[in-house]
Amino acid sequence: MQITGDIVINAQAGAFADATAYIYLEDVGRLDASARRIAVTRLEGVAYSGRPEGRIPFAVSASEVPDARDVVVRVHISKDGGEDVSSGDLVSTSHIAANAEGPIDVPVREI
Repeated sequence: MQITGDIVINAQAGAFADATAYIYLEDVGRLDASARRIAVTRLEGVAYSGRPEGRIPFAVSASEVPDARDVVVRVHISKDGGEDVSSGDLVSTSHIAANAEGPIDVPVREI
């Protein structure tokens, strides 16, 4: 399964440079259990000029996935490059179902 799309940066986010974007495919099909990471793609050197609705294209692939309806895409743009979420980072806050049939948009907001 390969998922493609754009990370859509909220217009209220401030400009930044040299950030790292993590795009995760996660299995959320187990009731009352944490999401299980299926795949991750890392994009380095991510920048945003501060103009409304910045877009960053991505692709993330996984060879073995459960039922597609139980797979979601989650994004974290880390301004310090680390995988831990810090104040000022951007994260997706919506349930974005993985859809292998076409590109998807994953909105992120600054926290």
